[in-house]
Amino acid sequence: LQGDKLYVESSNLLVTDAGLRTGTTFTGLRGASQGNGLFTTTVEGHGQAAIMSDGPAVVLRVSAQYPLTVDPGAYIAHQGNVRQSLQSGVTFRTLLGEGGGEAFQMRFEGDGLVYVQPSERNTIAGDV
Repeated sequence: LQGDKLYVESSNLLVTDAGLRTGTTFTGLRGASQGNGLFTTTVEGHGQAAIMSDGPAVVLRVSAQYPLTVDPGAYIAHQGNVRQSLQSGVTFRTLLGEGGGEAFQMRFEGDGLVYVQPSERNTIAGDV
């Protein structure tokens, strides 16, 4: 990090340099929809942070011309001048049982980077 702020799901944050500051920020329903709670971790300052991913992380650029929609289970982190919102993926087809998508998706607009993992988190608890 070069004086900017990284927003990262706490379960994906592995380690930070001693010079970086960490905190929490309110995420609202986005975090609750993932089973992660209502808050996410912020990391800011100058230094390095290591984040974990289930498979090689994919870095996607968000710009004014190209907003991004991400599956909440694949989201790891984001940084830059990015606004995020939660949008419903529920359509009439979903209600008829013909939909194949997620009930909610995360939308990113602005200018920055979004980090995603190539597989979704397993949020189902219980014996397999």
